[in-house]
Amino acid sequence: MVLFSECALAFPAGTVRCPACNRFLSFQSVVRRVGLWTAILMPFAIVALVAMAAGAIETRVLRGTTGPTDAYRAAVKFLQSAPELRGSGNFSRQSDSVIERWGATRWRVAGYVDTPAGGAKVHSYYSCVLHYDGQGHWQVEDFHFERLQ
Repeated sequence: MVLFSECALAFPAGTVRCPACNRFLSFQSVVRRVGLWTAILMPFAIVALVAMAAGAIETRVLRGTTGPTDAYRAAVKFLQSAPELRGSGNFSRQSDSVIERWGATRWRVAGYVDTPAGGAKVHSYYSCVLHYDGQGHWQVEDFHFERLQ
């Protein structure tokens, strides 16, 4: 026997519809449970999807705003003002430098710079991790400089 809670009637197993209200007996409780869980979980699912979409859009936009040349120029500009160099030097060309994208807004630029020192050149290696803020500004997150003689 199957008990239908809406009408408080019992029916033999295999009955599909309630003779009193004509509702489906077998799907009623399933639909009710699925509807309840859908109502509870749907707002969370929508928020998660919107957050993922916003992150994907931001990543796509920021990836399109910077390129290897921008990162290279920002690294050279920073290095020209670094106290370790004390003046200008000859930087490795962009094609001779290692430029890696680390996510949508971070870049790693590595290369060398030759600085004059007493009639000779001092060869120095640099590695610079830069962050682009999306507003036209570059920030140095990490910097390593090593003089090789």
